[in-house]
Amino acid sequence: MPLNDALIIGGVLGLFMLALNLWRFANMNQRGWEGVVVKKLEKRRYEKREISGPSYMEYIVLIKTDGGKTKRIVGRKWDRDMYDYLEIGDRVRYHPAVETIEKYDKSKDEVIYCNVCRRRNPIQNDRCERCNNLLFK
Repeated sequence: MPLNDALIIGGVLGLFMLALNLWRFANMNQRGWEGVVVKKLEKRRYEKREISGPSYMEYIVLIKTDGGKTKRIVGRKWDRDMYDYLEIGDRVRYHPAVETIEKYDKSKDEVIYCNVCRRRNPIQNDRCERCNNLLFK
């Protein structure tokens, strides 16, 4: 490969990696928050904005943060893990680096979710069955 072509390809790849890292760094600077689950909703939604079209369920968990804002966790169709895991009155913390929600009190739970790969694990496990990372207990 000629040197000029190699420099151009290397420069483009370098800029792409720089942009990717800057985007990730900007997302990691988000502040985490803490709050309390205040409401859980189930809504029937329709594809393509047509009432006669195929429908699916949307599972919504509303969390009131300590700062007074309301955050929404929305699960669609079969993605209702957080809807089933969180109960009204649970105190939770959001971890922006891994984009997960952690419950403070897990003493009554039978399962725990991995904050890295989001796999559901038995509460007795100290490490995730999929990625082998430590579980937050």
